[in-house]
Amino acid sequence: MSMAVLTALRTRISSSNTAGGFAYVFDGRVYATQAPSDCALPVCVYEVTTDRSDRTSAGYELVLGILFRMYDSADTTGDLASAQTRLKALLDGWTATLAGHDRVTTRLRRQGVPQQDDDAWLIEDEYELRATLL
Repeated sequence: MSMAVLTALRTRISSSNTAGGFAYVFDGRVYATQAPSDCALPVCVYEVTTDRSDRTSAGYELVLGILFRMYDSADTTGDLASAQTRLKALLDGWTATLAGHDRVTTRLRRQGVPQQDDDAWLIEDEYELRATLL
């Protein structure tokens, strides 16, 4: 796993904490791996679910599967639908150039539907990051 790729992803997400941005829906409560205990809703937690290297004609490509879990209170799903749309606009088709990598591209693999999770609503979206290594 490349820390440079994950850092770029985190930077991309944190830069969306302005009006109309993805992180703004969650008041900046977007966390890697795990949210703090007793965290207020809405909240988003993302984690790496797939981590592999593929051999290509140009060398190697790092492939990361990223699962985004977005939670909101049980009385509404509107904010989650908005967050899902904003996440897609933020990441689907995003391309970046990083040190040690030719490029990083991201695409939406699966977009979830709202479902009840205990006393909250949950939407899970999966993205794939591909980083061509130099």
